[in-house]
Amino acid sequence: MVLGPNIIDPIWKLPISLNLLIMSMFMFVNFTGTSPSEQMTLADYMEPVQWLNGIFFVLHSTVGLAAPYHHHFLAPPIWMHFNKDSLIALGIYVALFVVATIIRLIFKHRRAQ
Repeated sequence: MVLGPNIIDPIWKLPISLNLLIMSMFMFVNFTGTSPSEQMTLADYMEPVQWLNGIFFVLHSTVGLAAPYHHHFLAPPIWMHFNKDSLIALGIYVALFVVATIIRLIFKHRRAQ
């Protein structure tokens, strides 16, 4: 996104790149900054995935993501250019949110037993 507005030409690259960036940051901090007994589990990794996809789904589908102090969009709102790529982006947001929720519910159910 820093390189310019055309770097994310197909709109569905944004949710994938955001999720990869956030997950890699969490993994780096988890493996380098915590002791092995306190490291995050898979269910702990799914919480930021839920938040990220829930918030960015709403932002990306309504107002888009704009560069500060500039008047061009890094990712325009999905409703402005609704096409096949927009449906793929919405599907990625929803699928990642649903998968993260299911994984967290499975781990929560296992802990309860």
